[in-house]
Amino acid sequence: MSPRTLAAVALLCLCFTAPVRAGSPSPVVVNGRSYESWTEYFLSDEFRDNGLRCGTRSPSPRAPGRIDVQGTSGDCTMDLTNPLEEYAPGTIYEITVVVHRFESITGMGVFSDTLVQSQIDIMNEDFRAIAGTLGEGGTDTRIQFKLATVDEDGNPFPGYTRTVNEFWFNDLPDPLNGNYWDVLAFDPTRYLNIYTLSPEAPGGVILGYVPYLPQEGAGQPDDGVRCLWNAFGRNSGNPPYDQGRTATHEVGHYLGLYHVFEGGCSGAPQPGCYGSGDRVCDTEPDETSHGGCPTTSMTCGDPDPIRNYLEYTDDLCMNNFTPEQARRMRCSMQFYRPNGYQEIRQVGVGQPIAATQGVSLEQNRPNPFDSGTGLAFSLEREGQVALVVHDLAGRAVRTLVAGRLPQGVHQASWDGTADDGRAVPPGVYFCRLTTAEGVRSRRMVMVH
Repeated sequence: MSPRTLAAVALLCLCFTAPVRAGSPSPVVVNGRSYESWTEYFLSDEFRDNGLRCGTRSPSPRAPGRIDVQGTSGDCTMDLTNPLEEYAPGTIYEITVVVHRFESITGMGVFSDTLVQSQIDIMNEDFRAIAGTLGEGGTDTRIQFKLATVDEDGNPFPGYTRTVNEFWFNDLPDPLNGNYWDVLAFDPTRYLNIYTLSPEAPGGVILGYVPYLPQEGAGQPDDGVRCLWNAFGRNSGNPPYDQGRTATHEVGHYLGLYHVFEGGCSGAPQPGCYGSGDRVCDTEPDETSHGGCPTTSMTCGDPDPIRNYLEYTDDLCMNNFTPEQARRMRCSMQFYRPNGYQEIRQVGVGQPIAATQGVSLEQNRPNPFDSGTGLAFSLEREGQVALVVHDLAGRAVRTLVAGRLPQGVHQASWDGTADDGRAVPPGVYFCRLTTAEGVRSRRMVMVH
């Protein structure tokens, strides 16, 4: 068992006496001001005027066409969304989640284990638009979540850790133990790490944030989602942010979405809106963030997207992602989080099976590469197949496979040349496998 796993197991064995419950009426002190309850703080001018619903920062403006930190400027960059049909919800993308619960020596941060699973349930209701839930009227993004059942060493695991640490609870490094993510995080390229704590920003305690969008740095050690401990899970006791929509909102950022009010009323008409505002065109322009649930608000001439999960409205007001938000998230997963989800095919009601039993495209090896690289892909059944290399602009560079292939595993290679035999320049390319079951993509980096 790894040292980190031993530490996590030890943390699970901690016990507490007389914990402060999430819904406790005890006074709340924020920035030296006292509030009768968390609800009073959430409804205060200090909270709403400072935009403390979310602390995720808007990325700095960049020159058009600049390559993202991850080395690509494909179809869902920080600057642009390409709403291709291939990114429409198809096979299910399932993300494995680990929740890290930080607790103060004062008892703050303590909440029941059942709230952890309830938060996963809420995220599934929202991202899958499950009938009979608040999110049923939204878009089924075909993105879903599950708690980890084993740790990274394969040992049984409840899906969460619990840690009493005053520094980590306050989102600070511990002088003795360092950064919490360096100690506790499961591999950020393969897991969604959610931390419950007391995050702060200028102005006071915030409900949540992500350090950056995936285009800025997916897979870095501190990658993941932060949520205020008492705005986590269903009926956490502190309305109006007690129905788990903080996590839904922040996971939207984690998967590449901007706030719907990004850019205010300055968004361009279609297709310019794919490169301005929140980078999608089916969310109406929104001049500013909104609290409460002002469903008649029209700040830019059309009804504001008040009920969108990427607004700042109350939890019970939020109920949808749009179809193009779904496409941007799924595109972001393909390009920036390719190992962070399992692809699942739905073969019947309640009968999902892993796509590894169907169609898959493995990452090319080596990557990066110089003179050549190999690819492997598998087919569940015989059918028509196209395996094509594209450049950053989406142009087809080299067709590696085109024709009908039998079921099974197949190999292909690329020597860095175009269809006309000329060598292509070094840079980022995408290999796309197209079959009757859909499209799979992998990012490749050629160097000299």
